[in-house]
Amino acid sequence: FPRSIMVLAVVGYATIVFLGMTNIFIQTLAANEVRGRAVAVYSTILLGIVPAGSLLVGALATLVGLQHAFRVAGIATAAVAIGAFALTPALRAS
Repeated sequence: FPRSIMVLAVVGYATIVFLGMTNIFIQTLAANEVRGRAVAVYSTILLGIVPAGSLLVGALATLVGLQHAFRVAGIATAAVAIGAFALTPALRAS
């Protein structure tokens, strides 16, 4: 139990840092004319994709088990991150 609390604290801190850095990154890359729209789209995607992903992982966990569902979700997340990095020149330049 104490180990779980420590892991949750580290994951919570990492999530806050990630969200803050992502917000700064988006605002830095977006042109002045569309900065508000870019942040709005980011917020909409973040608030819409996370619950949908949780629902999908929960359904998958029911079918194949929690460990396998997390493994599949991790592989899918890594694939999307690598694909976004490979296909977006602005990410590679910064």
